[in-house]
Amino acid sequence: MESILTNYLLPAGIYLIFIAFLVVIAMALWQVVKDFSHDPAGTAKSMAGVIALIVILLIIWQLSSPEKTGIFVKSKYADVTGGVMKFVGAGITSTVVMLVFSIVALIGAEIYNIFK
Repeated sequence: MESILTNYLLPAGIYLIFIAFLVVIAMALWQVVKDFSHDPAGTAKSMAGVIALIVILLIIWQLSSPEKTGIFVKSKYADVTGGVMKFVGAGITSTVVMLVFSIVALIGAEIYNIFK
């Protein structure tokens, strides 16, 4: 039973995640193409938001340090490279930045609705 899980189901799950990612990208592109004919200004605003998000993520990734610190200095974690450290650090930082941004946007929207 254990060999079935590790040999077949785990790789199948990984392939399904990859397929789901491709479907999400394809559907997003389809929405952009479909909505562009109806509302070009709205589509341009959406694309500007996506580009701004990509720029923010790239800036955070560039500012992340590839240096191994703390527990990762031990020889037990010799396979953790600087690139992995940079990628994980950027992921954590971008999660925190997006969380803070969403909370600020939520509070700003509620304040706007109070005075509306």
